[in-house]
Amino acid sequence: MKVNRLNDLDPKTYIKFLKSWASEKEITARDFILFFTKEKDEQGNINNVFAWGFPDSELQKLRSTRRNIFTALDKNAHDYSYALINLQNFEFKNAESVTTFFNEKLEPILLFLQNHLCLKAYVTILVRNYSKESLYFPCSWMIGELVRTYFHMKDEKLVCQDLINDEKNFLGLKGKEVVYALNFRKEENSPIKTFEKPDFSISAEYAQNQLPQWFVLKPPPRKEKVKLHPGKYPEILVADLIKSYTQRGDIIFDPMSGTGSTQVAALECGRKAYGFEIARHFFDIATERLANIPTDQTEYQLINNDVRKIEKYKTLPGTFDYIITSPPYWDMLNMKGADTQKRRKQKGLHINYSDLKKDLGNYENYEDFLDQLVEIYERIVLRLKANGYFTIIVKNIKKKGIIYTFAWDLVQRLSKQMELTNVQFWLQDDIKIAPYGWGSAWVSNTFHQYILTFKKTGLS
Repeated sequence: MKVNRLNDLDPKTYIKFLKSWASEKEITARDFILFFTKEKDEQGNINNVFAWGFPDSELQKLRSTRRNIFTALDKNAHDYSYALINLQNFEFKNAESVTTFFNEKLEPILLFLQNHLCLKAYVTILVRNYSKESLYFPCSWMIGELVRTYFHMKDEKLVCQDLINDEKNFLGLKGKEVVYALNFRKEENSPIKTFEKPDFSISAEYAQNQLPQWFVLKPPPRKEKVKLHPGKYPEILVADLIKSYTQRGDIIFDPMSGTGSTQVAALECGRKAYGFEIARHFFDIATERLANIPTDQTEYQLINNDVRKIEKYKTLPGTFDYIITSPPYWDMLNMKGADTQKRRKQKGLHINYSDLKKDLGNYENYEDFLDQLVEIYERIVLRLKANGYFTIIVKNIKKKGIIYTFAWDLVQRLSKQMELTNVQFWLQDDIKIAPYGWGSAWVSNTFHQYILTFKKTGLS
């Protein structure tokens, strides 16, 4: 294993930090300093860290890292090897409050760090979304978009707080609160993405379902054929969401059905199930599964075609009560040499969604992929009943050193037709952590997925 030039941690501690989420018992602000810096630089000098927004009691803990901790914007300061900015104690209820804070407080700090942060050094911002009094505003995302106009965004890590206990036997750790640790790095060139003011709608009704804001799922083992699909999600998760947003006999729709997890869960919950699947091999697996479900609810239809041709199928219901889906993660499965691709090939699993040119998983350009996906969603939302819910299970994408905030982008684009009413996180802890970027860069293993739920309000 090559020399660790990033920090002084032992390999076990280092690799553990690479998981994209941790409970508040596993990680503190102090741990970020220990991961992103060494105690001394190459000349033997104690490294300097800029820390902002921490109370005195927390600063004492940060100083125990044996780094020089600075809290003021001193123009005569030496270069910093890391910056940690704490915004957890601020409440941002809307875009205006974020903009005001950014202009008055955060932007001067970023301008200062542009001049005093070492090249390749990291900036971490700790912030939580606003969720109170039935209102939700994803201020963390807006702050992330603003900061990335100054530094390159590299990744996000979730600090999961406010643990709770309940009796659901398929849940492990779970809780009510999430803090984002947004990680950026100073590079030689300017950031790629320019800021566009986010258009996140705030719902007057923050929809609650039966799941906590964050949770570790413990699903039963999956059958071998189902494992063939690279983007599967567990039926017990889908079933809980279906029960939360629908009644028995309601119509459930999934535009990209894969091996039929949505339809299986819907039928087992006494709902009617419809959907499309473009890839023939996954359609065949789904069809076989649906034919063997022991349930009284037998009304379902799965179509082997591109959902963009939905209008030609007259046997489909004119209105859906609930839509739930998980999109392809762009063309990530087609990346030659990708670690995920290697592991799936070794296990004899499919290394892409399909070879079809019209498959969204084969689009090379991110904006083209996003445009097509949003167009599909906007089209099927027209069939969603008024005040019906639409859930998307998705994660942000890292590709060639760039993070594409896929989940955030979907919210911005879809908020033109629907209101965002809930954001939850499905966490995974049953996957082996890979030592990406060992000793030189922060590259997390993405083991969390967003559960985004929208509401179609009125007659839109």
